[in-house]
Amino acid sequence: KNLPKNKQKGGDVMEKIDIKNNLMTKKEVIELLKISPYTLYKWTCYNYIPHLKVGGKLFFLKSEIEEWLLKKSKKGDGK
Repeated sequence: KNLPKNKQKGGDVMEKIDIKNNLMTKKEVIELLKISPYTLYKWTCYNYIPHLKVGGKLFFLKSEIEEWLLKKSKKGDGK
């Protein structure tokens, strides 16, 4: 079939590896940003910080967190 590569059965193996290596847990984000678990909870509730919810668990893409930090630092918003 002429499906885009990401729509083909099985997907792209490198894409799956990149996502797996790019995932961060709540604990890792808390340590990186030096914030409390409560702060992270509030930020995710209000969609202030980019995150994924899979099977009721929160995950963060390192690339999205880095991009988010850059945008916040350019705006002068602090965290």
